[in-house]
Amino acid sequence: MRVLAALCVVALDAARGAPDAAQVARVQQQIADTRREILELYGADLDGLSEGVVFPGGPQGRQQLVERFLRAFALGDSFVIAVGGMSDVAGHGNYFEEAYPNVCGDALRPVFEAAGVRFQVRNMAMGGVPSFPNSVCMADNFGGDADVVVWDFRMVERDVHKGELFIRQALLMPRAPFVMYKRYQSYLRKDLKYAWEPAGLHVVDEMAAYNKLKKRSPALQNDRFCAKDPCPCPGQVRWHAGFKLQRFRGPRRASHVSVRLQTGRTSTMA
Repeated sequence: MRVLAALCVVALDAARGAPDAAQVARVQQQIADTRREILELYGADLDGLSEGVVFPGGPQGRQQLVERFLRAFALGDSFVIAVGGMSDVAGHGNYFEEAYPNVCGDALRPVFEAAGVRFQVRNMAMGGVPSFPNSVCMADNFGGDADVVVWDFRMVERDVHKGELFIRQALLMPRAPFVMYKRYQSYLRKDLKYAWEPAGLHVVDEMAAYNKLKKRSPALQNDRFCAKDPCPCPGQVRWHAGFKLQRFRGPRRASHVSVRLQTGRTSTMA
């Protein structure tokens, strides 16, 4: 990989030193274990779980994520994913730990721990609000140490101007985090080409994979809050995902990240 030599030079100057072959092997094994658990849970293959992952800027966007992961690994740095969104993302109708950002964090934590990277997924979603005006104060809302920020306002926002502001404010943060969208928006290709590369812009939409797997995977079937509507809990409504769809979204994101991690770890062995 073209960045490997530079990363190793930087890492040698760091207090912890460059990762050795044994640590790389441990990380590779943990990635394999995590991916196997996810695939076994849903009876799927990796290609099936990769549906809906789009990098508008092409392979360069994938490479940027790999480089960001490698840097954290080489330096023993932190890696933070901050998720913004509406009530469904906050997990309304479910336990907080069942919300998909939290599930994603639980799935990926062993991998980052094996790599010696301080890892956190922050669920910063709030019910019934678009990305604006909170995006104006993104560092205060999401944390200035974020490496990836997630846009998941799919039910309450389709405005290109608010989307552009969200991306621009992310790029102004100290670590210029990459931006992930939870649903594809036409303006990402039409109006925001300038952001493809600097924002590492990408989309991870679970619905194509979910619709394909739900008829044959018990882990996705019968995902209703109650046998009859309406449910007694105010948050258990038809536009909020049940715990099975929430759980699916978390591992889908984790699977996407693990693929990028595997690419990076394999390159360190070259």
